[in-house]
Formats: sequence, C-alpha cells, structure tokens
Amino acid sequence: MENEPPWLFSLGPAVALSAERSVGLPALIEAGHVFEWAGPLVVPVHVPTGFCSNIYPVLKGEQGLPSQVAIALTLSKASIRAMRADTPQPSSGRACPQASLKPRYRVGQIATAEISGAWQFSFRPIRAVHFRNGGFWYLFEGISTGYRESDVVLASQVSESYMTKLNGSGTGELSPEPLSAEAERQRRLELEIQVEQLGGRVAELEAQLGEGAVRIEALQHQVQQLQEQLAEAQRAAKRQATPFARKKRVARPKRPGRKAGQGKFTHRAKPAPEDVNRTLETPLACCPACGGELSDKKTHEQYEVDIPPVRPIVTRYVTHSGYCQTCQKRVRSRHPEQISDAVGAAGVVVGPRAKAVAADLKHRLGVPYAKICDHLETTLGLPVTPGALSQTDTRLAKKARPVYEALIAALRACLVVHSDETGWRIGILSAWLWVFTNHDITVYTIGTSRGHEVVLDILGKEFKGILVSDCFLAYDAKALEEWLKQKCVGHLLNDLSEIEASKTGRAVCFAREVTALLREALALKVDKPTLNADTFAQRANALETRLDALIDEKRRMTDPDNRRFAKRLRKQRPHLLRFLYVDELDATNNIAERRIRPAVVTRKTSGCNRAEGGAEAHAILSSVLVTCRQQKRPILDYLVDLQRASGEPPSLLPESMSAPSTPGPP
Repeated sequence: MENEPPWLFSLGPAVALSAERSVGLPALIEAGHVFEWAGPLVVPVHVPTGFCSNIYPVLKGEQGLPSQVAIALTLSKASIRAMRADTPQPSSGRACPQASLKPRYRVGQIATAEISGAWQFSFRPIRAVHFRNGGFWYLFEGISTGYRESDVVLASQVSESYMTKLNGSGTGELSPEPLSAEAERQRRLELEIQVEQLGGRVAELEAQLGEGAVRIEALQHQVQQLQEQLAEAQRAAKRQATPFARKKRVARPKRPGRKAGQGKFTHRAKPAPEDVNRTLETPLACCPACGGELSDKKTHEQYEVDIPPVRPIVTRYVTHSGYCQTCQKRVRSRHPEQISDAVGAAGVVVGPRAKAVAADLKHRLGVPYAKICDHLETTLGLPVTPGALSQTDTRLAKKARPVYEALIAALRACLVVHSDETGWRIGILSAWLWVFTNHDITVYTIGTSRGHEVVLDILGKEFKGILVSDCFLAYDAKALEEWLKQKCVGHLLNDLSEIEASKTGRAVCFAREVTALLREALALKVDKPTLNADTFAQRANALETRLDALIDEKRRMTDPDNRRFAKRLRKQRPHLLRFLYVDELDATNNIAERRIRPAVVTRKTSGCNRAEGGAEAHAILSSVLVTCRQQKRPILDYLVDLQRASGEPPSLLPESMSAPSTPGPP
C-alpha cells in the first residue's frame, strides 16, 4: 500500500463484533476524518432474514489502529425476488454461499461488487451520513442491480476505542477530501428529486389511509349488524315456543274469515228425514222455575250429528283347499273381500279400512305411527303396533306401484307441470323429496340427488309441456335447455322485497320498478278474459319492452345486489312472462308449494324415513293419496278397493287429460 493515500484503510478477515460500545461515523466526519475501505470483504447472505446480514470485519489503517466495524448489506424486495427466482434457496437456518466484495471505495466514485457471480451491485458513496433505525449510519447508497432499480445500503459503526485512538493520534493524516462544485450540484439535484418522490409517496399513502378509514367504518358497521343477527339467533334458539315466521307486519294483510272461491256461505243444512236415526222429545208441562201454567207453546227442533260408539267389526273367513290332480298342486278358495291368505299364527289381520285410515294419517296428514296406534285404540278400539302399520304400508305401496307408474306416465303428457323440492333424510343420509304436480295429478319421489336427473326420470327427456319452478340451478341444466318453462313470479317478488328493504337512495329504484312491472303483468293475466286480442297484445308488448329496458346489460348499476338480480333476470328472460300467453299456466309455483307443505310437516313430526324401502313407500302412497284428494275421490273407499283388487288396480287417471302442446309468446 505504498502508493495509496495515507487515509485509505483496508478491511481484513471477518470477526465477531465485540460488546464494546460503538460510535457512529458522523463523529469521524465532524472530527475532520474521511476514510475509505479497500481489500477483500466477505458478505454472508442469509435467506430467512431477507438477504440482510451483518458483516464484522476488522478495520485498520496505515497507523495500525485496529477497530471492529459493523457493516450491514440491505437489499430491496425487488432484488430479493429476482435473486430467489434465479438461485436455489437453502433450507431455513442455512446460509447462502459466501460472496467476495473486492472493490475500493472512494468518495464521489462508483464501485462495483460481485456477489456469488450472479448479481452486480453498484454503490455510490455519499459524504453526508444520516442516522436511521436507531443505530445504523448509511455511508453508501445503492443505485442499481443487474435486474432493476434497487435500494442497497451499506451501514457502518465504528467502535469507541478506535475513535479515541484516531482522534488521539493527532497526526492529521486523515483529512477529508472535499467535493467538487459539480458533484455538490449533482448531489443537491438528487436530493431534490428524492424529496419530490417522497412527497408523492406521502400523498399516495395519505389517500390510501383515507380509503382504509372508509373501509374500516363500513366493516365496523357490517360487524355490528352481524353481531345483532347473532344475538337474535342465540335468543331465538333459547325460546321454548316457536317464533312467528314473519318478523314484521304485512302492509296489506288478507281479511280474516272464510276464503274466497269456496262458494256462497250458508248454515249447515238440516238432515233429511230418512237420515235421522232417532228422535228424542222432551215435553214441558209447566214452568221449571216456579211451576206456573204455560201459554203460547211452541215446538223447537235441533239436530245433533255425532259419531256412534265404534266397535271393530270382526269378520271370519272360512275357505277350503284341496289337491288338484290336473295341476298337481294344492289350491284354495278366496273370498272377494279378503286381502290376505294368511292362516295359522298370522291368521288375524287388520282390515282394509283400518289400514286405509292409518295410511292416510301417516302419508298425507303426517301423523307418526305411534300416535296413529294411540288414535286407533282410543277412538276405534283397535289395538295395533307401529311395526305392524309400517309393514302394512310397505305391502300397500307394493300394490299401489302400478297406479304410481300410471300417474308418472300421465304427468308426462300434461300441458303444465309444477315442480319443487325440499330436504329429506333416509336414515343418516341426506336426501331430497321432489314433487311434480298440476291441478289433477301429484307425484312424489325421494332420492339422494338434487340434480336435473330427477326431473328427467319423472318427466322424461321428451317432455313437451311447460315446467313451472323457481330459479334453482337444476332446472336450468343443459339437458333441459330446450324445454318450455315458467319461473315463479312469487319467488321473484319476495326477493325484490328483500332487496328493496335493504337499500336506500337510488339503489331502491330498480327493485321498485321491476316489482311494479311484475304486478302489472299479474293484473293483466286477471284482466285477460275481459280484453280483446288487440288490447291484450298491446299491453303485453309494452310490458315486454319495459322489462327488456330494465334489465338491459348496458344499463349502468352501481349496487352489486341490483346487478346480480338483473343478471338473473336476463338469464331467465324467456321464462318470465310466458304465463300471459297460456291460459292454463299459473304465474307462480304456489301449487307445488302447497303440495310439498304436508311433506314438511311429516319431516318435522316423523323424522323422514329410516330406510330406502320406507322412503319409496312414502313417495308412492303420498302420490296416490294426494291425487285422490285432488280428484275428490273418497280416499278410504279407494284404498279398500285397491287392497281387495286381485288383478289390475283401480285407476286414478282423470277422464280427460290435456294434450301436449308447445305454446309460447307470439
């Protein structure tokens, strides 16, 4: 180092920094000393700490004054990502291969260091030393890497003992090298640019802070709402009585009393004379209070209709059997009213009418088997067990299967079919109960699937009628894409009501406009019989045009709920107003909703089914019983005839079925 300036120092091998208190480089500069380093510098780069490591070399100068100096190499996140993309990463806790820095740093010059032969870092030494992070003095500032701009910083601390030795030497050999005017101007310009960049960054952070405050306020409001809902749900769970389904009053409730459409209201008619079983007359000879004589006597009549004391009717069937020499088998006679051939220990059976009563209570009215047994024994004097009724229903369902299959075949030829589904259970497995119905026929089916395959199994792939349903995705499957459909307007109105209740300002306009349009369409359906064809077509076309404008994709909507509902209406657009053009088609799916309600009661009271056989029997018998009710056929008489039928079971098909057609908007 003979040709080197006296103030040039070299860095020796890496050693551990002692616990001696250290002082920063500004003290050296204030004392009039500026020094640079030369020689090898080993930089261990540690991945888990983000490519940031401490280097502890020994600093010694021409005077032989050793000092322990801490230097830290800090890389930006961009450089770290670039390094990790090109270099295999070691496991946690292990260090990368060491890199050698062999530059000479001089004030005002650019020095280049190579790390592991893969990355180039340039350092611009700066005279001004700034204090940051409570202990590091930035001496060099990184300019660029081989990948992109990066902030690479070298920091150093000098031990207090070396500072004392350096100041105490008094040789004056360490003198600062002044910066030129051009370098000073360049440095000032760079600082101004940095200040401007920092100002822009501060403004950006302030804007982000404002947005964050707004977002935090919205989230706090949402958290408060969720807490209120959670508290309400917890209170509801602790109630011993079931809460009302509606939590708020209806704006225009229906009038109490008898429903419209059930005929003219009259009092109960007097029984015919031949229907009177007995007559009881009570004479009145005198006043029952004082015994006085009576005048202006009148006669009054009252009829009491009551159930007589019920006693089970026991019928003894005596049949005969013999061995046929021709058929080579034993044959036996059977009475037409018999429903079973069991003899011996199983020779006492429950009659067909009692079985019919039990089946109707269970599968149409949703009464559990245990309560049915209690009812039969209490009111009819017929003791029976729940297991016996379960086996009876299984055999009855087997007899009714041909009727069930005939109902499915007839349903496939109907003009309109309504469909709905609800949750069910078969044992511990989740299942679904489906209903397919119209004004004449109802078919139930229970399965583990909620997909469109159930619709195809019941209605068939070639169904030509109109399927009425809600907007459940199974009804929009690709296999049903060509089917004619009608989406339930009632469901849409309920969803619109919820949207309107949850919005404020201009966000409520969309829900109100669509609600008004759908209600006008319902009113037009009611007025259709009184309108001529031209007037009806004009009003219907006006509704179609308004609906297209309301849900137009080009219409700008800022509320996400409105956008989602408009998208849903666009998807179902061909199936929204078809009810206007088909007289037999209802605008709502209320028929299916009413048909599925007894199943919900059964699910709550009886706990669904325990086995697949029970689920199949429930679907068959429910279909037969509800269809009997729809066609106003005596349920008990039909079930008795069904049990006594030896050949083809009695049919439940209506006399006239609607022919399939393909109606739609003109």
